[in-house]
Amino acid sequence: MKKLLIICSLLLYLNAKEFKHESTFGFLSNGTLLQNFNEGRIAFSMWIEEVASLYDSKLEVKYFSDKDEIYDEFKNKKSLDMIVIPVTYYFEHKNEIDLIADNFWSVSINDKKYTRYILIGRKNLKAKGFKDLQNRTIIFDDENDIPKIWLDKKSIIYNKKRYMDVVKEEFHEKKEPTILLRVFFGKSDFGIISENTWTTMLELNPAIQNNIEIIEASKKEHFPFIGFFRKDNNNKEKVEIFFKISKNLRNFPRSEQIMNLLKFDSVFEIEKDSLKNLEKFYNEYYELKKSIKDVNTF
Repeated sequence: MKKLLIICSLLLYLNAKEFKHESTFGFLSNGTLLQNFNEGRIAFSMWIEEVASLYDSKLEVKYFSDKDEIYDEFKNKKSLDMIVIPVTYYFEHKNEIDLIADNFWSVSINDKKYTRYILIGRKNLKAKGFKDLQNRTIIFDDENDIPKIWLDKKSIIYNKKRYMDVVKEEFHEKKEPTILLRVFFGKSDFGIISENTWTTMLELNPAIQNNIEIIEASKKEHFPFIGFFRKDNNNKEKVEIFFKISKNLRNFPRSEQIMNLLKFDSVFEIEKDSLKNLEKFYNEYYELKKSIKDVNTF
């Protein structure tokens, strides 16, 4: 009852206060860090709305489950000042998005801006590389397309086939530690996880290396999602406030709790020049897909 009164009081305070700026942020819950945070969306929304109010700003958070829907709302309805989408979706629509968007950002995990993905496999398979995926099983993150694209690109290069035409069966899980454990207990031959998850799990249980080994590793150039604002003069001050808050995130009430739940350390602005390596990665992938007949999609 006490918690309910506090929430109601906060909402009344937010509604009664005069605000210099009003913004609406759109978050795609699938394919981003929020996919495993469904039960805490109310807490997350209230937290960032509360932080924004400290800067005389009113912030509304809207959640979407469909990539096309959130992008359509941003592009055509123009009701969203900022959205968060998967990196893969950005590169699929890059030319169009770059015309209407600016001030790109993402989050770092364990104080590292960029992520490396690794292909892990059971040691008893004695696998040496991507060619050893033939007629084997593999497990991925349920919502993250980046590992699939990395594997697909490498499979086309080394096997002259897309990965789904090489492996016997693929499985999906929502959490990377579960992916590792399924490989460890022989429920899948291979899996793809982030290097960060591998390091963390080894610290908890070094015996993992007795059964599992790293087969291949991607370049350290990926990040979990991409956020951006509309290229709109009315957004300038809102953007400044957003990045000002981001730089001092841990100084705000309950920030530590929310950041631990979402498992990120900081927010950083993405310079467009830093996207060149990733753009090359995706362009090469799209060209490779064209070279394969009867292309499947995912």
